[in-house]
Amino acid sequence: MKIMKTAPCIVIFCIAMVAGCGNNLRTVDDHERWRSGWVNAHSFRVQAVGAIRGTAGSGRNSRHAAVEMAKKIVTENFTAARYSAIRGDARSYRNVRAEVIREFSHVINNGKVVSANTGSGKICTIMYEVHGDRLQEKVLNGQVHEEGK
Repeated sequence: MKIMKTAPCIVIFCIAMVAGCGNNLRTVDDHERWRSGWVNAHSFRVQAVGAIRGTAGSGRNSRHAAVEMAKKIVTENFTAARYSAIRGDARSYRNVRAEVIREFSHVINNGKVVSANTGSGKICTIMYEVHGDRLQEKVLNGQVHEEGK
Protein backbone atom coordinates (compact mmCIF):
# COMPACT_ATOMS: atom_id res chain seq x y z
CA MET A 1 0.00 0.00 0.00
CA LYS A 2 2.84 2.38 0.83
CA ILE A 3 4.46 1.59 -2.54
CA MET A 4 1.29 2.65 -4.34
CA LYS A 5 1.57 6.11 -2.73
CA THR A 6 5.29 6.60 -3.38
CA ALA A 7 5.32 5.43 -7.02
CA PRO A 8 3.40 8.47 -8.33
CA CYS A 9 5.65 10.75 -6.26
CA ILE A 10 8.75 9.18 -7.83
CA VAL A 11 7.31 9.58 -11.34
CA ILE A 12 6.44 13.24 -10.71
CA PHE A 13 9.90 13.86 -9.23
CA CYS A 14 11.61 12.29 -12.30
CA ILE A 15 9.50 14.39 -14.68
CA ALA A 16 10.35 17.54 -12.73
CA MET A 17 14.07 16.69 -12.77
CA VAL A 18 14.09 16.07 -16.53
CA ALA A 19 12.19 19.30 -17.18
CA GLY A 20 14.56 21.20 -14.91
CA CYS A 21 17.66 19.80 -16.63
CA GLY A 22 16.26 20.75 -20.01
CA ASN A 23 15.82 24.35 -18.90
CA ASN A 24 19.39 24.51 -17.60
CA LEU A 25 20.78 23.16 -20.84
CA ARG A 26 18.72 25.60 -22.91
CA THR A 27 20.26 28.58 -21.11
CA VAL A 28 23.52 28.01 -22.99
CA ASP A 29 23.74 30.27 -26.02
CA ASP A 30 23.12 28.22 -29.20
CA HIS A 31 26.21 29.71 -30.84
CA GLU A 32 28.32 28.58 -27.88
CA ARG A 33 26.70 25.14 -27.83
CA TRP A 34 27.85 24.20 -31.32
CA ARG A 35 31.19 25.98 -31.46
CA SER A 36 33.33 22.85 -31.52
CA GLY A 37 36.05 21.78 -33.90
CA TRP A 38 39.29 23.19 -35.22
CA VAL A 39 39.92 26.76 -34.11
CA ASN A 40 43.08 26.91 -36.23
CA ALA A 41 45.82 24.49 -37.33
CA HIS A 42 47.09 24.27 -33.74
CA SER A 43 43.94 24.27 -31.55
CA PHE A 44 40.84 22.09 -31.24
CA ARG A 45 37.80 22.88 -29.07
CA VAL A 46 34.87 20.81 -27.87
CA GLN A 47 31.93 21.50 -25.65
CA ALA A 48 31.11 19.07 -22.87
CA VAL A 49 28.57 18.84 -20.09
CA GLY A 50 29.11 17.33 -16.66
CA ALA A 51 26.45 16.66 -14.06
CA ILE A 52 26.75 15.19 -10.58
CA ARG A 53 23.98 14.36 -8.19
CA GLY A 54 24.54 15.46 -4.62
CA THR A 55 24.88 18.56 -2.56
CA ALA A 56 28.26 19.54 -1.13
CA GLY A 57 30.81 20.53 -3.73
CA SER A 58 28.67 19.43 -6.65
CA GLY A 59 29.71 22.44 -8.76
CA ARG A 60 33.36 21.45 -8.54
CA ASN A 61 32.52 17.81 -9.26
CA SER A 62 30.33 18.65 -12.25
CA ARG A 63 33.16 20.74 -13.71
CA HIS A 64 35.55 17.81 -13.26
CA ALA A 65 33.01 15.49 -14.92
CA ALA A 66 32.69 17.93 -17.84
CA VAL A 67 36.48 18.05 -18.27
CA GLU A 68 36.69 14.25 -18.28
CA MET A 69 33.88 14.09 -20.84
CA ALA A 70 35.65 16.70 -22.98
CA LYS A 71 38.82 14.59 -23.00
CA LYS A 72 36.82 11.59 -24.21
CA ILE A 73 35.14 13.68 -26.90
CA VAL A 74 38.49 15.02 -28.15
CA THR A 75 39.90 11.48 -28.24
CA GLU A 76 36.93 10.21 -30.24
CA ASN A 77 37.05 13.21 -32.62
CA PHE A 78 40.78 12.69 -33.26
CA THR A 79 40.24 8.95 -33.75
CA ALA A 80 37.40 9.51 -36.22
CA ALA A 81 39.38 12.15 -38.15
CA ARG A 82 42.46 9.95 -38.45
CA TYR A 83 40.41 6.87 -39.27
CA SER A 84 38.67 8.76 -42.08
CA ALA A 85 41.97 10.12 -43.37
CA ILE A 86 43.50 6.66 -43.68
CA ARG A 87 40.24 5.07 -44.89
CA GLY A 88 40.70 2.17 -42.50
CA ASP A 89 38.55 -0.90 -42.22
CA ALA A 90 36.53 -1.97 -39.19
CA ARG A 91 39.41 -4.06 -37.80
CA SER A 92 41.82 -1.11 -37.73
CA TYR A 93 39.59 1.28 -35.73
CA ARG A 94 40.89 -0.14 -32.45
CA ASN A 95 44.48 0.34 -33.64
CA VAL A 96 43.76 3.92 -34.72
CA ARG A 97 42.23 4.75 -31.33
CA ALA A 98 45.17 3.21 -29.47
CA GLU A 99 47.62 5.20 -31.60
CA VAL A 100 45.68 8.44 -31.01
CA ILE A 101 45.69 7.85 -27.26
CA ARG A 102 49.40 7.04 -27.27
CA GLU A 103 50.33 10.02 -29.44
CA PHE A 104 48.00 12.72 -28.07
CA SER A 105 47.25 11.82 -24.42
CA HIS A 106 49.68 14.48 -23.19
CA VAL A 107 48.07 17.17 -25.38
CA ILE A 108 44.53 16.10 -24.45
CA ASN A 109 45.22 15.86 -20.72
CA ASN A 110 46.90 19.28 -20.70
CA GLY A 111 44.00 21.05 -22.40
CA LYS A 112 42.31 23.97 -20.72
CA VAL A 113 38.79 25.13 -19.99
CA VAL A 114 38.29 28.33 -22.00
CA SER A 115 34.74 28.93 -20.78
CA ALA A 116 32.43 27.42 -18.18
CA ASN A 117 28.80 27.85 -17.26
CA THR A 118 27.50 26.21 -14.10
CA GLY A 119 23.74 26.04 -13.80
CA SER A 120 22.28 25.30 -10.38
CA GLY A 121 25.69 24.02 -9.23
CA LYS A 122 24.91 20.54 -10.55
CA ILE A 123 25.36 20.93 -14.30
CA CYS A 124 28.48 22.43 -15.80
CA THR A 125 28.91 23.17 -19.50
CA ILE A 126 32.46 23.87 -20.61
CA MET A 127 34.38 24.67 -23.75
CA TYR A 128 37.63 22.67 -23.62
CA GLU A 129 40.61 23.47 -25.84
CA VAL A 130 43.67 21.41 -26.67
CA HIS A 131 46.67 23.00 -28.32
CA GLY A 132 49.81 21.71 -30.01
CA ASP A 133 52.19 22.76 -32.75
CA ARG A 134 50.66 21.71 -36.13
CA LEU A 135 48.13 19.61 -34.19
CA GLN A 136 45.61 19.33 -37.03
CA GLU A 137 48.28 18.12 -39.44
CA LYS A 138 49.54 15.57 -36.91
CA VAL A 139 46.05 14.23 -36.23
CA LEU A 140 45.14 13.86 -39.89
CA ASN A 141 48.49 12.61 -41.21
CA GLY A 142 49.58 10.18 -38.51
CA GLN A 143 50.54 6.65 -39.34
CA VAL A 144 48.88 3.75 -37.56
CA HIS A 145 51.18 0.95 -36.46
CA GLU A 146 49.80 -2.56 -36.85
CA GLU A 147 49.70 -4.78 -33.77
CA GLY A 148 52.68 -7.04 -33.45
CA LYS A 149 55.00 -4.91 -35.59
